[in-house]
Order: sequence, then structure tokens, then C-alpha cells
Amino acid sequence: LGVPMQGQESHSPVDDCKVSLQLYREYIKTGNAANAARKLQQMRFQKQFPPGKPLVIEGVCTFKYNAKECFCGQPTASFR
Repeated sequence: LGVPMQGQESHSPVDDCKVSLQLYREYIKTGNAANAARKLQQMRFQKQFPPGKPLVIEGVCTFKYNAKECFCGQPTASFR
């Protein structure tokens, strides 16, 4: 894509997101999106993705929506 990602002063999640969306849009133009969707679905059903790691950042609980993983004792939210 010709987008500089390295050598910046700090990491920007916003820039990461913009580049990810740009890559996605470019991939859709190839006409292979349906094949990619089938492959991802197959990988999911065969459990070929690595397990997600709990998100604890510098000792801060990030499990607002996951009561089973929360360790801080604060009320958790739900998707109802």
C-alpha cells in the first residue's frame, strides 16, 4: 500500500485501523472475498485459531463485558 507504519514516534491504533480497512477494501476488489470467508469459517469450526489471551494491561482489569474473567470486583456489563 505504500503506507509508512514503522519509524513513527509512537504507535497509533487509529492509524492501524485505517491501514487495516484500506487493506480490506483492496482485498475486496480482487473478487476473492467469498473464498476468504469460507476459509475463515472452516478454520473457526476446526478450531485452528489460537485461544484468546486474557487482557490485563499493567494490572488493570479489562473484562467489563466478561464476568467470568473479571478480577477487579466492579459490576460487569452485558449485551442484552
